[in-house]
Amino acid sequence: MSVVNGNERSEIEMVSGETKEEVILASGGYDHTIRFWSPLNGQCLRIVQHPDSQQVNCMEITPDKQLLAAAGYQHIRMYDIQSSKNPSPVINYEGVSKNVTSVGFNEEGRWMFSGGEDGSARIWDMKTKNSQAQKVLDIGSPVNSVALHPNQTDVFIGDQNGNVHIWDLRNDKSKHEAVEADVSIQHISVEPEGNYLAAVDNKGSCYVFAVNPNVANQNFQRRLKLNAHKRYALKCKFSPDSTLLVTTSADQTAKIWRTSDLLPLNNKDPKDPQDQWPVADNLSPYVELKDANQRWVWDVAFSNDSQYIITASSDNVARLWGINEGDIKREYTGHQKAVTALAFVDGQAYKRYNREYRKVVIIYECMECPITTRCENGWLRIARRDAVLD
Repeated sequence: MSVVNGNERSEIEMVSGETKEEVILASGGYDHTIRFWSPLNGQCLRIVQHPDSQQVNCMEITPDKQLLAAAGYQHIRMYDIQSSKNPSPVINYEGVSKNVTSVGFNEEGRWMFSGGEDGSARIWDMKTKNSQAQKVLDIGSPVNSVALHPNQTDVFIGDQNGNVHIWDLRNDKSKHEAVEADVSIQHISVEPEGNYLAAVDNKGSCYVFAVNPNVANQNFQRRLKLNAHKRYALKCKFSPDSTLLVTTSADQTAKIWRTSDLLPLNNKDPKDPQDQWPVADNLSPYVELKDANQRWVWDVAFSNDSQYIITASSDNVARLWGINEGDIKREYTGHQKAVTALAFVDGQAYKRYNREYRKVVIIYECMECPITTRCENGWLRIARRDAVLD
């Protein structure tokens, strides 16, 4: 999603096989409902009841964009995204004794990973649709967040005892790093190129590791501790282009940081895991997303072009923001209680090589459709990025 000034139309050829819009936005929360939205105009397209659960804790869309996984108390339910006639879950994954707090998929959609307050991370086979987990790792402490490394074999786990674990699925072995004493790791995010891991805790701090799962004794290298928020931190996520890191908090804000500002602050590779964190006290965010009505910011999602961001808040509203200006583009209203979870995909970013500028040219939308990758007229817009192709 990217808006380009000007009235010229792109002559870039569409990729064959892409015949329909692939923008999906879903939100869930304390009102036991999941709502599907039109990101363009903010209209609610469909409401799915999510009963017998305290709330929707987290959601994720399968890579083929066919199913939505919604995790709650003791279960993960899969809903058919493409069928508006079937409001019931098509698959129920069970066997978790407490809240499921994190869910996601490998890039091919063959298996799903999850974490929960029962102190376990799980791997579920999507091909067999077995309702019981294929693999289970018991870490002995409630799990708040699980993230998959781009190598598709190493799973990172953040727990309430202040640890980050790495689970090697090939060998079914794990090890962990104690991030800080007397904190709870609330969320973790792996940078899309797989070089860094970010974690946030219940005191508002953000930690950045350099990670190299393929090299012995170099799984975690401490880079930076950032005092991101003065209150409880809730989420952290790297942007798809790896240039930004967002953190959200109970302080009613989402803060966006440039990774170019964060990563050079400590270029040493500490060999002693007990070394003190290098702390950045006076670093300012690139932009701060706040609104007078916004409350706790529970979840966040980037657009594929890293130009927009969606937040979920306790004021019952999800918001679409422009990152460069930090302004609200859309509000998605209709939930009766706090919005705690988002699932968002906005199609594929088609790329071609621009010889004149030696840059990646990413094809997006027409100027009249700022939230879509394709409009009814079939016109596309382009945005030049600063990344140089290898």
